[in-house]
Amino acid sequence: DIITQQTSPMGYTPQTTHTIVIPPSAALPTFNGNLSENPRQFLIRVKEYAETINHWNDQALLNGISQFLRETALEWYCQL
Repeated sequence: DIITQQTSPMGYTPQTTHTIVIPPSAALPTFNGNLSENPRQFLIRVKEYAETINHWNDQALLNGISQFLRETALEWYCQL
C-alpha cells in the first residue's frame, strides 16, 4: 500500500497521500542537433526536467542524457 498511516494515542489516523505528476511525452525535452536548435536552451530545459521529474543529480543526468538526444545529436553522442 502506497499510503502510510500512523495511529496516534487519541485514535486519530492521519492519511498521507503523494501526488506524482507525469508530464505528457511531448513535454520531454529533446535535442536533435539541428542548426535551428539552441543547445543552451536544451541544457536548461533538460536539467530542470531531470531535477523536477526524475530527481536526478548532475551525475545521474550525465549518465542518462542519451535518452533526450535524437537523430544527429544521438549519433554524435554514440561516437564519443
